[in-house]
Amino acid sequence: MDEKICPKCKKTIKEGNVYCEHCGYDIPMVPAFDARIETELDDAIAKMLEGINLEEMSEEDFENLTGTLDLETTMDLRRRYNKAKTKDLAKKPEAPGRKIERHADPEEGRSWIVPLLLIVLAVMLIFVFEHFDGAPDVDGLIKKGRVLDEKGEYEKAMVKYNAAMDADPSNDEAVSALAEDYYRLGDSIAAQELLLAQIAVNPTDRLYDTLIRMYESEGSYQAIGTLLEGCEDPSLRETYVMYVADPPSFDTEEGSYEGELSVGLVSSMAGEMYYTLDGSEPDENSTRYTGPIELENGKNVIRAVLINPQGIKSQSVSGIFELDMSLPEDPVVTPEAGNYVKAEYIRVEHPEELTVYYTDDDTMPDENSKVYEQPFLMKQGENSYRFVAYDKSGRRSNITSVKYTLNLTVMCSEADAVNYVKASLTLTGRIRDALGTGANGERYSYKCIGMLTEGAFSYYVIEEDVDSGEGLKPTGDYYTVETTVGLLGRASRKDDGTFAISAF
Repeated sequence: MDEKICPKCKKTIKEGNVYCEHCGYDIPMVPAFDARIETELDDAIAKMLEGINLEEMSEEDFENLTGTLDLETTMDLRRRYNKAKTKDLAKKPEAPGRKIERHADPEEGRSWIVPLLLIVLAVMLIFVFEHFDGAPDVDGLIKKGRVLDEKGEYEKAMVKYNAAMDADPSNDEAVSALAEDYYRLGDSIAAQELLLAQIAVNPTDRLYDTLIRMYESEGSYQAIGTLLEGCEDPSLRETYVMYVADPPSFDTEEGSYEGELSVGLVSSMAGEMYYTLDGSEPDENSTRYTGPIELENGKNVIRAVLINPQGIKSQSVSGIFELDMSLPEDPVVTPEAGNYVKAEYIRVEHPEELTVYYTDDDTMPDENSKVYEQPFLMKQGENSYRFVAYDKSGRRSNITSVKYTLNLTVMCSEADAVNYVKASLTLTGRIRDALGTGANGERYSYKCIGMLTEGAFSYYVIEEDVDSGEGLKPTGDYYTVETTVGLLGRASRKDDGTFAISAF
């Protein structure tokens, strides 16, 4: 057996109930009459009652008669009856001396009441059996309700709409009309709840339109926005696009990240976006979005909304972003900054997963600077170095700065040492001229990369590079020039990055 649904609140009614236990609505036990039949029956009864002599009818007879009639007909007869009695009282009294004694039979005048009642009932039965086919005229009920609405008889109209809904619970015209009458009679809550319940099971443009017009009249624009959020009909959303406010989205997926991160908000709709970072619900008093949001180390909870030009706020969207912004370890440089009379190797200690970059020209180091790969030599005079470490995610450490002043006793300058190497290599045939031209047209160049002290002797260390048409590249050959007597030698890199000196 099909379950029974209340036409008013749309909830299930227990089998055998004659009313809805949820909203109290009376459940009709028999099918509704066709509205056309009801109209014809009313007209027939009205014609029969037109010939009644209400002036001679007693109050008791009147009550017996109207006890079989509907409220509207009874009220109409009551007005006619009262008017007739008033007219009877206004008649002139009989002249004195002509009064005629009348002894009326108590039952006189009533003999016609019973037959009349029987006739009325007979007419009703005739119409029922001739016209009732078990299928109510839903359209007729709605039309009759509309006529009553035009007269301002909203409660009577609601009876018709309820009857139409009994016959066809999914009839959106009957539901909309009933809701409108609820609204006209001041019960906006009942009107809106009825429409919302029907939209949940049978969403139609008519129902949405009726409810939106109610919200508009109340200025409940946020309620319209909330209603349209659940609407899947694109044409309807387009019709009321001014009330639509879809939530924004993030341009970055939520999750865990290392290093610095900024997150942007994205929306294709007109309006302003607002956000919070403390987990609270955002509104127009929250931070207005003007550009990517810079996040902090740790857990970041972003909640954001869109408020469209009509002031309608979207649902909020939230994202959780975990940031590990702990800085890489700072490079540890040895020896300490200071003045030196003996050349030392400059070393940098750092975890293997970090890459260290450095500068020797007082500029700030970054990922485009020289890469520290092995110990390197101090230079004569005063020299400054800056070091920075980067991890794989691009986070950078603090900068470590050192300054060394090396004062060695020298008999020749750094430039003299370079020229001495070039002259010696010309004699050996390594290069052809002072420009460094090689035997095959390649070009060699030489530069001092620092000072080396071994025992009581100090040396300039000269590095050789070659350009074979693809830019300068180290050849791997190094030369030394002793700083006092100018003795020429060779140097080679050991596995630990230090140099070993040998004869030229």
